[in-house]
Amino acid sequence: MRRLVYMACFCVLTVVTLAVPGARAPKDSAVLEKSYSTWKSVKRSCEDNYSYTVSTYGFTGIRNTTEVFVRRGKVVERRHIVFFQNGFATMDWIENERNLNSHLEGAPALTMDQLYQLARKVLAVKIKDVWLRRQFAISPNGLLQSCYIYDTRIADDSDAAADGVDIDTLTLNPR
Repeated sequence: MRRLVYMACFCVLTVVTLAVPGARAPKDSAVLEKSYSTWKSVKRSCEDNYSYTVSTYGFTGIRNTTEVFVRRGKVVERRHIVFFQNGFATMDWIENERNLNSHLEGAPALTMDQLYQLARKVLAVKIKDVWLRRQFAISPNGLLQSCYIYDTRIADDSDAAADGVDIDTLTLNPR
């Protein structure tokens, strides 16, 4: 019971901290650095081979998913898939090492190390506007899941978080 009360208090404090413009949970940077240490260990164990997905959802119900593939610490492929409301999906495009980031759609082709660097920059931003909020989350396995600033006035489109980190899935050592 005591653990549940502590958990409830933590959740309320976190929500209050995130909801106050300009405020930042004082330990977010330390949590991110601990997560990065975890990532460095995981990265060694998978020999820096992994993939991750990032999705955005439009107000029409269409989901755009970007898959980024990393081999030996270098981005080697980026794919963009569009999922429609009727369940139909189509591969929009595939990029390889020669033409990475040549399409404007989708999440940029970045390594997890680069995503952690981006998260550090997002955490360093002092939020002054009352309608802006920061989202920061570490996954249950201790790795970075999201870190972005969003505009609360935009309620129907997830592209509002396009300048931060928002990872759907991370797959280690894909084949």
